[in-house]
Amino acid sequence: MKTMLAMYWMLLIATSAYAHVWPSGGASEKQLLPGSSVPVTWDNAMIVDRVTVELWDGERGLFRTIATGIPASQRRYEWVIPHDQQTGTLFRFVVRDHANPSIALFSSGFLSIVSPQPLVSGIRDETMSSSQIMVDPTPAVDKITVVWDVHDVELVEVRDLQGQLRWSRAVNIASTSLDVDVREFAPGMYTIIARAINGRSITKPFVVQR
Repeated sequence: MKTMLAMYWMLLIATSAYAHVWPSGGASEKQLLPGSSVPVTWDNAMIVDRVTVELWDGERGLFRTIATGIPASQRRYEWVIPHDQQTGTLFRFVVRDHANPSIALFSSGFLSIVSPQPLVSGIRDETMSSSQIMVDPTPAVDKITVVWDVHDVELVEVRDLQGQLRWSRAVNIASTSLDVDVREFAPGMYTIIARAINGRSITKPFVVQR
């Protein structure tokens, strides 16, 4: 089995010597997170009709098919990393000829997929553990409805996995619900934060998927 994997790997290298797939990996490549969106792109060296996009797991010697039948001329596929994706540091993206699987391009370096870290919103925040916040629907496409069970919320925020603020809205402290337009959000995982007047907050993750 190891011999077959080694031969297959040598074939990929020989086939892809003058071609590229991005993300290309390496020390400068940012880590990928389950629930986030990553554009997989390739150059025009893949002169075929349609391609299959795969993720090669070098730690476990496994291939995961991401998409099939993608027009090669499109040269891009937006992949939302599944929440059940195994983590590790030895991943490569593979773009393969759909009709002739022996023809393939691969990312030149290794990429890391890591578990999301808990969102840290600020030193004043204290989670209201007895309170709840609900988001519907999830996965979301164009709009979500946020409902909370306390009456002193004054601000609602949406932050991405890196903790960057993507959207915010001040609300009346008597309100207990709010609609959020997510059509401008890229596919991936986000966190809703309902902030109360005493500095505490309630959080809830949600996913945008198209």
